[in-house]
Amino acid sequence: MKPTMEEIKEAVVKILKGTWFEDPDYNLNLGGIRNDEEEKAEESGEEGEILSLQENTFNDWIYVAWKEGGRQRFEIFTATTDPGYSWRKDPQRKDGVGSVREGYFPSVYRLGMHGSREALVQNGPSFQVYRDNNRDKVLTLDPSTTEKGWGFNLHYMGDGTKYVNRWSGGCQGPNHKKDIDLIVSLVKKQRDAGMGDRVSYALMRSSWLGDLEWAKSDFDRINGL
Repeated sequence: MKPTMEEIKEAVVKILKGTWFEDPDYNLNLGGIRNDEEEKAEESGEEGEILSLQENTFNDWIYVAWKEGGRQRFEIFTATTDPGYSWRKDPQRKDGVGSVREGYFPSVYRLGMHGSREALVQNGPSFQVYRDNNRDKVLTLDPSTTEKGWGFNLHYMGDGTKYVNRWSGGCQGPNHKKDIDLIVSLVKKQRDAGMGDRVSYALMRSSWLGDLEWAKSDFDRINGL
């Protein structure tokens, strides 16, 4: 079931302690929702703080919310927030593949190029990222491995693509061209409206939507609070 804008807004503000922009027109809210409820997801560690995911499909969400002519607009797309099998098994880094950690990251993206295509590129602030060096198909998100990370863009990942594979080594993105095109066009409208092309990004887990009290305690748990 697709999350609603109100559920997402509540999670951004009350769990991630982020900012939700209401006005003016084209002041964008952008983020991702990691699916931690897939069939084979597992929790481990002394307090269940380590999450293991096995899927290699676009089973996450990316959303964008904004106002246009004073009216609220909201779109949500199938996407990935996780690296695919190819990069999990062969991460090209000795410390393993990176996955953006859940949180709110102010002004982390701006317009740029990913290869030959327009995209949102990480520019300036760092993400917090998990590192998984098991070199197998299972993606292990262990808070004890967290470090600063760069190069985690939001970009084109094919059109109707089913499997993530090499499309993402930790980058974020929808699996339909029209969706990334819409995101890029909205950032341009934000820029043209005089607010610049920097965009904040919020990443949460799907299980946090709907039960705010439990979600806050779960977020604190994986952050060691």
